[in-house]
Amino acid sequence: RVTVARIQPAQFRAILTQAPDALLELLIAQDDRVHHTKLRIETVIQSRAEDKVAYFFEYLSERVADSPDSDGWSKILVGLSHQEMSDSLGLARETTAAAIQSLEKKGYIRKAGRQKYFIHIERLRHYIDSVRSWQFGANCLPPLHACFSRRIGLFCSQKKSK
Repeated sequence: RVTVARIQPAQFRAILTQAPDALLELLIAQDDRVHHTKLRIETVIQSRAEDKVAYFFEYLSERVADSPDSDGWSKILVGLSHQEMSDSLGLARETTAAAIQSLEKKGYIRKAGRQKYFIHIERLRHYIDSVRSWQFGANCLPPLHACFSRRIGLFCSQKKSK
């Protein structure tokens, strides 16, 4: 159950000074939203279908997956058809199915019946890290403008500061 209230900025500041834990919860929730929005953007900007599907499964692993079992596999808790994934990713159903099959062969995901998937998140993140490294360089932070610039052939030139 959610309750929505409208308060004046001064009242809001007063509440936050009296209850700093509320501020912390608010910041954590906002950080979570920003992180998941970033994941969705990274998914959409991928040019290779297999990379889009891998990013999509990473996003699902953080939003709707069980904790990993002793072998490192997490179950996706929602059923998704190839068509639903395709619509979300802007790909043809056949292309999505081929990308899923490729990720399955590589051991990143496992299909368990109709519309049920398991993800080996450690392996999948290693794959995604290699994609990020290839796109932006090993020591490069991919700012949002660089992600979009990559689509037109420009590459990131900002290095991480130590």
